[in-house]
Amino acid sequence: MKVGKTWAAGLMFVVSLAAVGPAWADPATDTYNQGTRLLETGRAEEAIVYFDRAALPSVGDPPGHSGRGAAWSKKGDFAEAIIDLDREIELDPLNPWAHGMRGRHLRLRLQAG
Repeated sequence: MKVGKTWAAGLMFVVSLAAVGPAWADPATDTYNQGTRLLETGRAEEAIVYFDRAALPSVGDPPGHSGRGAAWSKKGDFAEAIIDLDREIELDPLNPWAHGMRGRHLRLRLQAG
């Protein structure tokens, strides 16, 4: 019976870590997530700063480029969005989301004139 309680306590500990996120979380992911939260609240200019940090070569976070591309798009700067999505595709060529978003932004850029 003691083994069962120990196992259950260990499981609860793991579940609690998953719920709050690990203390050793990747700084690039944290920075990307902060940028995403800002973008979701319409604060594109501030989000770009966080995506800039996430996309630094020393951090090497390809999603930082796509996040920054989304922020540029929100600001109406489709040319900058395409540049960032091109970089994302260069770093992660099998990312279907980046390819799809790049096509969407090319269309938006053409429509905007």
